[in-house]
Amino acid sequence: MSHPAFDVDAKHCSSLHGLICYATACASVLEVYNSSTRTSTTLPKLELETSVESHFLGYDGIGGVYKVLCTSGSKPVFQVMTLGDGSSWKTIDVGQHSHFPLVKHICIDGELYYEAFADTYLKGTAFIMRFDVRSESFERVKMPGDDIKFSNGKVRGEASYHIHENFS
Repeated sequence: MSHPAFDVDAKHCSSLHGLICYATACASVLEVYNSSTRTSTTLPKLELETSVESHFLGYDGIGGVYKVLCTSGSKPVFQVMTLGDGSSWKTIDVGQHSHFPLVKHICIDGELYYEAFADTYLKGTAFIMRFDVRSESFERVKMPGDDIKFSNGKVRGEASYHIHENFS
């Protein structure tokens, strides 16, 4: 018998320390599966009644807490929830860092890093965003080659773009 977490496309899962976060059918609800205890927990519905666009599982090693960062809606609304403390989703202000996250991500030392674009159609400059799990704040990561442009799915410019290989 398999668990539903293994029936979904792996690129739409977020995993960390044996926890697997995944969206249910129609991306209406998120669940977290604990591979150690083989139990699954359904997270509360999002504050805004829209489908989940992307979600990331992060860990704050100082506070010892896991959090899920989630986006919903066509103009992304970012919401975060701390796991295990009975809290509900809370909307996070991205400030000047409006962006559209993609799926690839990694959590290192309490910070989530993920690929993003500045516009809905995934055109223009791709960049890396950093979400500090503890302070629940966003920052755009400055990288060499930030001037890379995408047009019709092809890279324009001198530098090559290999983020997908680094975040596998």
